[in-house]
Amino acid sequence: MTAKLLIFRGDEIDRVDLTNRDLRIGRAPENDIVLQDQDKTVSRYHAELRHEQGNYVLIDVNSQNGIWVDGQRVQRTKLEPGRPVVLGKVRIELEEAGADQTVVAAPAPPRPSPSTQPASAGVEERTASTRSDATVTTAGFVSKMAKPKIIALLLGVLVLAVMLRFLLTPRDPSSQAGSGSSSGPEKASAQVIAAKRMPGAELVAAALSAGQIGRSNRTDVAATLHATVTPDKGRAAARAARQQEITRAKLAAARGDYNEAIDVLEQLPSAPDVQLLLEQTRTERRQRAEGLMRVGSQLEQSGSLDTAHQRYVEARALDVSTPDVDEAIARVEGKMQTEGANAFKRAQVYYALGKNAEAIALYEKAVQLLPPSDPNRSAAQARLAELKSKVP
Repeated sequence: MTAKLLIFRGDEIDRVDLTNRDLRIGRAPENDIVLQDQDKTVSRYHAELRHEQGNYVLIDVNSQNGIWVDGQRVQRTKLEPGRPVVLGKVRIELEEAGADQTVVAAPAPPRPSPSTQPASAGVEERTASTRSDATVTTAGFVSKMAKPKIIALLLGVLVLAVMLRFLLTPRDPSSQAGSGSSSGPEKASAQVIAAKRMPGAELVAAALSAGQIGRSNRTDVAATLHATVTPDKGRAAARAARQQEITRAKLAAARGDYNEAIDVLEQLPSAPDVQLLLEQTRTERRQRAEGLMRVGSQLEQSGSLDTAHQRYVEARALDVSTPDVDEAIARVEGKMQTEGANAFKRAQVYYALGKNAEAIALYEKAVQLLPPSDPNRSAAQARLAELKSKVP
């Protein structure tokens, strides 16, 4: 039987069968494993799950809230049964092959306070090329109407209610005659003039001019008022919600969250201004990813393999269609594995000769370059702890 990844969502548990294939995890539907998160604490492209030397290793791909294990934020971690890993508000855990299929969802470990989770300065998201069958649906967004629009609409409705009550209230014909009041069309015209001096006059005028106002046509007046107010109210709310989403997309692009901006714009109805902003954002994203690739190449040539690897991963998280990004990541990881293994061997020689200072420097290099699943990395960490404890 294959190992499974347990995904805890409240009282529900999802199981995903794991193979030797690398899997991408995040909130976007393009991921192999999609994590549903309405609060968006999970990034669109959050982490990558790799199978290395018989172990499953989870790697953060510059997400905003990172990967947390035992209350500590980590860049890479090996999944172990019974050891939960937290991504945003979602908890995952490895289930060994052949384990009991009855699992009780334990309460998620407390998340660190916001002050201990600094937002990453890099790009938090990445796209993916394949999709797993175990895909969880994503949540959409809810638009909000601006408060000034609500207040203006409420005032308009209040004015209409007062006018309607005044117009439909029965009057004593004798008292109207004694006071010399006008009637018929002249009265309706006077009411139109009075209405134009009040807020919302343009909504009332249509009702007043619909015919002769009186008890006999109160139904026509109410229908006219409703037909006039309701469409305008709906259109105003839609315009306010649309503008709010466009502003949100512009702010996301300004801080470098291009994938978030594109996600917002793609959900808006198609319009010339939306399409123009969408194309501009995609162009900026592509240029940013290409710039990260150039920086990564320079770092790789200078020998800074670990930092070069980070730039390549950021470029792929930003735009998965970036040319040669997968090849660059694979190439630099191979170099890191080779140099890390050589550093560990040389450190062992210096350790045997009693040259602790030289051994410490090489052990640290091995820890930096070797992946967490490599046994030499664990051995190097143990030796470092031993040697540093002897330093006065």
